[in-house]
Amino acid sequence: MTALDSIITWAESYLPDWQSDAVCRLLVQDVLTDDDRQNLLLMLKDLHGLLPNGITAPKPQPLQKGMVSGAPKSKANVVLKAVKSLQSINKIPNGSALPIGHQGLTAIYGENGTGKSGYARVLKRACRARDTQERILPNVYGPAASTPAKATFKLSVNAGPDQEIEWEDGKASDEVLTNITVFDSKCARVIVDEKNEAIYLPYGAHVFEELVSLLNWIRQQIETEKPKPESLQWSDIAPTTKPGIFLVGLTHETKETEVEGTAAWTNDDAKKLEKLTKHLAELYSNDPIKQAAKLRSFKERVTNLKAYVDQRAASLSERGKLKIEKTELLARRCFTNNRTKILAYLVDLKTAHKCDQANAATNTAAITRKGKNVVSEALTPQLKDAIQSELESLGTDHLPLNLKPSGSRGETLHQLELKGASPGCKVNLTDVLSEGEQRVVALAGFLAEVGLGQHSCPIVLDDPVSSLDHRYRTKIAARLVSESQKRQVIIFTHDIAFLLDLQEKAGELSEIHFTTQTVLLKQVGVTTGRPRVCDHRSRLTGFLLCGVA
Repeated sequence: MTALDSIITWAESYLPDWQSDAVCRLLVQDVLTDDDRQNLLLMLKDLHGLLPNGITAPKPQPLQKGMVSGAPKSKANVVLKAVKSLQSINKIPNGSALPIGHQGLTAIYGENGTGKSGYARVLKRACRARDTQERILPNVYGPAASTPAKATFKLSVNAGPDQEIEWEDGKASDEVLTNITVFDSKCARVIVDEKNEAIYLPYGAHVFEELVSLLNWIRQQIETEKPKPESLQWSDIAPTTKPGIFLVGLTHETKETEVEGTAAWTNDDAKKLEKLTKHLAELYSNDPIKQAAKLRSFKERVTNLKAYVDQRAASLSERGKLKIEKTELLARRCFTNNRTKILAYLVDLKTAHKCDQANAATNTAAITRKGKNVVSEALTPQLKDAIQSELESLGTDHLPLNLKPSGSRGETLHQLELKGASPGCKVNLTDVLSEGEQRVVALAGFLAEVGLGQHSCPIVLDDPVSSLDHRYRTKIAARLVSESQKRQVIIFTHDIAFLLDLQEKAGELSEIHFTTQTVLLKQVGVTTGRPRVCDHRSRLTGFLLCGVA
């Protein structure tokens, strides 16, 4: 099972829907937009009852097979035969068609600005490749487009009869198109991390680091919005009273009806408090101690002092009971007067608890562990050997690269290092490899994974030799021609020298079916037929001789 298959199975079976939706977006988009992050935050809030009144969250769209290029719901042998009936796509005239060789290698050549990239964008978007950041615009110099970008794919599945699949930008494409795997710069398996180190990830494994980053951001948002209520205290509510004990015991589990019950206060209670207050005042004014003090001035009543002391003891006992009752009434009155504040405090307690639950759902430990397992399982000895073999075939044998395990939070990487370099050498690989060489390493990883995928579905490559010199162009041309013996290989390029290399290498293998298409900046759309070698070589000196079929 590839890393991508493992990730999709994990997202389908073990992740909550909103996280599965996040993984889907990370796999089919170049980057998460601000809207993506906000929508995912709303989904989590909705799940935990944190949405304000009047705000709704979008429904999660969990990841499933058939949503990502190279991971179809059901694997099928697809043969792509044409992309036709194009509408509202860049400069390409409406109704244009791009025939594709039914087997072998098809090279689509076009100079900058001719519309070649429009066809490539359609294939990327329809096949659900990761490079979806580029918008598919209509011809900005023509009349306003009345319809969104559209195209029709002519293909056969499992050697069956030809069928046509309609595609429209903004709508989910047919999952059968995910059998077509697309490679471009956004699908590169070599990335440069924040330490400026070149690292290798099996395709799809970038989601773990990016998901961890997303969850950390969501947790920060939740924590910022989380209420931080302070304990409620009033001088009239003694901690020993029932309202005082109730306040101390308030939790997120307390019901509002319990607050309402404690806050009950009637006119009878008010009258009772008033009566108690007066009674206590009278008792205080008739305090037996004061009476005893008066008696001491009269010698004749000294003998009766004991009786007054007994009276004082009884009075103190009565005062104590009345003071306790008054304290309870004062506490209940204060509780009732502050009922609104107490209910608001309870709401904050409940909201804070919901925030804690939401934050618990953003824990990244399990994601980090899963990432390590997926990458470790994907980087089998067979894949490592395949990558090494591809690196050699693409001409990087002068750079003896090795895969070194390297991990950090949310990710498990295999850092590329130079075999045989001295242990004390601290130079990063990005200081050694050029941008073009990094692209070659990425292509090697792509071909290695495709080769171990146990299918023969088409692959699409958009400008695979960008930033490369003639040495790599020749090697890559030979390798892609060789791959076209196993599957359809469709290449978009603006490099005429690379086109000639492809033609030359295809000519060295007589059994290769080699088809070329040239996209011209003319209303006739696409010219078909195999360009003459002399004509394209003339392009190198500034001339292009190309007939229109």
